[in-house]
Amino acid sequence: MNKKQSIGLCSLLLTSAIANANVSGIVYHDLPLNVANLNTFGTKDSNEKGVAGITVKAYSDSGTTTTTTDANGSWSLASTGKVKVEFTNIPSYLKESAGQSSVQFIDDGTTTVNLALYNPAEYADSTTNSVAMTLQPNSAVEGVVSIKTLDKDDIPSGENDSLPATANDTTLTQTGSIWGLAYDSSNKTFYASAVVRRHTAMGDEGPGAIYQIKDGVATLFTKVENVGTIPSNTERAITEKQNHDSLFNEVGRVGLGDIDISADGTKLYTINLNTNQLVEIDIATKAQKTYDIGNPFGDCTDVKSWGIGQNSGKVYVGSVCTTDTTKGAYISEFNGALFTPFHQIPLDMDGETSLYSAVFGHTNGNKRWRTWITNPTDLFDGFGTRVSLAAPILSDIVFDENRGMILGFTDRTAMQAGLQNFSPVTTDNKPYKYDAAGDIYKVCKTDAGYVNEGENGCDREADEFFNEDEWSNNIGEHKEIALGGLAYLPGSNSVLTTAFDPVNRGTYDSSGIIWMNTEEGKRTAAQRMVGGHADPSYHGKAGGIGDIEILTAAAPTEIGNRVWFDENKNCVQDANESGIGGVEVSLYASTDCTGIAEGTTTTDEKGRYLFPVEAGKDYSVCINNIAGQSVLNDKKLTCNTKGTSINNSDAIVDGSGAKIAVAPLTTGANDHSFDFGFVNKDANTPTPVVVPEQNNTVNHGDGSCDCHSYTEDSSPALNVWSTMLLITLTSFMAFLFRKELEQPSK
Repeated sequence: MNKKQSIGLCSLLLTSAIANANVSGIVYHDLPLNVANLNTFGTKDSNEKGVAGITVKAYSDSGTTTTTTDANGSWSLASTGKVKVEFTNIPSYLKESAGQSSVQFIDDGTTTVNLALYNPAEYADSTTNSVAMTLQPNSAVEGVVSIKTLDKDDIPSGENDSLPATANDTTLTQTGSIWGLAYDSSNKTFYASAVVRRHTAMGDEGPGAIYQIKDGVATLFTKVENVGTIPSNTERAITEKQNHDSLFNEVGRVGLGDIDISADGTKLYTINLNTNQLVEIDIATKAQKTYDIGNPFGDCTDVKSWGIGQNSGKVYVGSVCTTDTTKGAYISEFNGALFTPFHQIPLDMDGETSLYSAVFGHTNGNKRWRTWITNPTDLFDGFGTRVSLAAPILSDIVFDENRGMILGFTDRTAMQAGLQNFSPVTTDNKPYKYDAAGDIYKVCKTDAGYVNEGENGCDREADEFFNEDEWSNNIGEHKEIALGGLAYLPGSNSVLTTAFDPVNRGTYDSSGIIWMNTEEGKRTAAQRMVGGHADPSYHGKAGGIGDIEILTAAAPTEIGNRVWFDENKNCVQDANESGIGGVEVSLYASTDCTGIAEGTTTTDEKGRYLFPVEAGKDYSVCINNIAGQSVLNDKKLTCNTKGTSINNSDAIVDGSGAKIAVAPLTTGANDHSFDFGFVNKDANTPTPVVVPEQNNTVNHGDGSCDCHSYTEDSSPALNVWSTMLLITLTSFMAFLFRKELEQPSK
């Protein structure tokens, strides 16, 4: 071989080694919406962000390589030829999107492998969804406690001052006053938490009650103990329209605050206002656990919490210092065992408040919020019958797709006052009318952390980001009308807030919903839901409405995944092993392939199959009559004793067939890990040896780690030899080029 031939050979070898040297992709968070359009699950849309910290392993003839997705969800690995890619360390709150799999096989020439993950709690199959909210009547004889529903076909495109139809309303004579609302989309069931407010009757089950509402019927779900006590409805004398309800300082201190359902639909979270604890309730067993929220302010003498939010598998709670508004409000993060302070929000906002605050001397030094009022005479004596002294409750928390927060503040004093009603003093028969002044507030997520609106990285045009939560007419204007209930569907760029007089220049003494754009802070729509000047059924500007929920469809649940030929009989799916197409696979609503098949499908050319299933049910996936299927009649099952659940064979022999039992899944928890491996019938039966597991710990630098067991053989040494070969070839080729250049010209 001459020098030129040597150079050519080295170039060929080097080119061959480099060709298909990298396989890369992105792991991303699938969202249901892109503003006003539906996204496509399983396809990366423009507003979908990457998921960091996912462990990616690539198996190929050149060995095994490992990496972790970066902040953008991107990853890249050096591999050649056919490659098997495994994704692990997936956060528990994220599931594989429809048709996705955490194990993927790629052929020669393919260089991109993406994985779509989604949160089932964020699922929606429509850009427009119905909305529900809780109502609290003005005294026991005005209005009814109910869940008011706005049908999706009636969602306004602008401002609508007409009351919606009542056909979908749920009248709740059993519950008494409720505020918090959670919706289980898989069972079409509401959960509502009792609330203590003046001039509204408490249910017979008391202030610790949580109610379950299904098909228009409310039943007691469970009670939270040690929530404090209040006088009975009779003692409170609220059987008349105007009454001297004896409650006052108990508001915000006794009973329950917000209520939320976990992303997987298995737990409820609520706040015990009396003990300032988060209460976690197992929905199946009703067992309760309590966790102290603590004092994130450090030196505050009285901390009270109310609002709950969830993001990235964690729970967040909002608190205020009732005795000192200069300390602001605080969000605390719950890690499943303990609370830690997370983010502080100032309460030294501008003096924007209700229409009549300044008129009646309630200026409060031009500050919006004041400390909680404990004495009725501080509210009802000396200010006339039109009152407004806003005191904060951080009542709701929602996160957007960028992990930014939107906070709802309700006015605690509004729940102490009411509409055209009396003070607790039995000799005071003046009808007081209260003007609430809550708020909706934005906190931005930046690369540096969380930033409050108005600070660098969280710009706003005026004195506040959401600066159109207001009402005006030719008389004057209310600059703050939000009532503290929030709802947000990820990807929509539209947050819903409860408000009094929601339609600008519309009916006053009403309550309803405002839609606000989360990018610009402007209102886009409004809907009057109840009340009006001639209808005192609810609390008017004192806010006779509570929490709000968007009623999305339940996320579909599916299982799969692959039938393959175990060529080397090692019981594990290897990169170069092909799927078997044309196999008939059946689904049964039992764990042992008995009964009538729920469905039957045929594997595609890559050996893949999928079945839709119902959450909460047992299933089995079965290949019946193996010998009778032409593509399998010369094959038998491989063993199921090696590898991991995502890369081995899960099937066991079942008479003339094979089966895999599938345990019940939660709603939307797609599982594409049910695989059937086959070997030639005349092959030696693989020895069912249980390989000792090796504990591979991935440390993410945040104090947490993910420990995954891998029993599949890997050959990291091959990567070393591959690298050495490339270095040697490169050096040798450079040497030959240099020698060739040193030769005299011919």
